[in-house]
Amino acid sequence: GACKDTAALVANVTGKLLAEEKEGVEFANVDVKGMQGIPSIKTATDGSYVFSSIPMPVHGGDQHVSIKALRDDNPMNGVSTLDLVLIQKHIMGTESLKSPYKMIAADVDNNNDITAIDLLELRKLILGIYDKLPSNTSWKFIPKSYTFSDASNPWQYPTEDVLTDMTEKMVRDFVGVKIGDVN
Repeated sequence: GACKDTAALVANVTGKLLAEEKEGVEFANVDVKGMQGIPSIKTATDGSYVFSSIPMPVHGGDQHVSIKALRDDNPMNGVSTLDLVLIQKHIMGTESLKSPYKMIAADVDNNNDITAIDLLELRKLILGIYDKLPSNTSWKFIPKSYTFSDASNPWQYPTEDVLTDMTEKMVRDFVGVKIGDVN
């Protein structure tokens, strides 16, 4: 029997970065982690990306390959004083934020908690005292396949999608969370 040349096996990994409301997140950098020499890709206007030839790890190898996305520009995008009001209502307990993604968006200072400090940080951004959030990126990307075990305590989420059992065609989608934008 002819043996397949294992060195030639490559995976095609595609996916989309979509906000919770399903619009695509463009201009995000998508990286293949755990493998050298594969350049970052920027997402298209619909949030899509394609890695057409990721070499598959040799079977039995302990290579840990994953997809990770990052976007850290335009922190004011989608942020308004209405977001301050909604975060304040959440803190006071009068009206909770409706999804784990909105809670992550409300954690402006990136400390896995939603407090008055998040309001202060976001207000400084809105007023132009900050041109960037000092302790957060403007977006977070969470693998769409991830299920929150406790939606009211969403902080232990992954930011990378591990490519286990690589096949020739794989889809890895992410949910994009714009920090500060809870409405």
